[in-house]
Amino acid sequence: MKLTFRPFKECDAAAVASWITDEPAMRLWSADRYERFPLAAADICRSYAAEAMNDCFIAFTLLCDDTVAGHVVMVHPGGRRDAIRLVYTIVDPRRRGLGLGQKLLQMAMDYAYRFMAASEVMIGVFESNISAMRCYRAAGFEPTGERFTMPCGEAGERPCVMLSAKALSVSPGDR
Repeated sequence: MKLTFRPFKECDAAAVASWITDEPAMRLWSADRYERFPLAAADICRSYAAEAMNDCFIAFTLLCDDTVAGHVVMVHPGGRRDAIRLVYTIVDPRRRGLGLGQKLLQMAMDYAYRFMAASEVMIGVFESNISAMRCYRAAGFEPTGERFTMPCGEAGERPCVMLSAKALSVSPGDR
């Protein structure tokens, strides 16, 4: 199995949208970023195009043997240039349980540490999303103790927790 982590392309959006099969899944993935379900590839492309001039919003795709298998977006939280927050993280549901979620997160962390000079990578998760929490912990994230709420469609505000992974000592020449 050959894994490739590369910048998101508009042609990836159809695969990502197809993985979101109901509104609760869409809300777990994106909170209230999108107004309506079903989500279309054009909705993702339009949303990301609005961020095109924002150097704090970088989308990536995980390919597994040249097939779109995962997706993640990196942002600088609160303007912090030394940190990256992973958002809109998802893996093809047909491939869950194979370790691709962990690989996607590890590749994103490696990119953030090496090429974005991040000393910390963070990810928020709805408290009720136990499978995502398990995946994040397996990839090396630890709870920070920070709790917050996020809008989640008709369910309203729902509790979330923040997790973090700190960079191991990396010399500037390795970044």
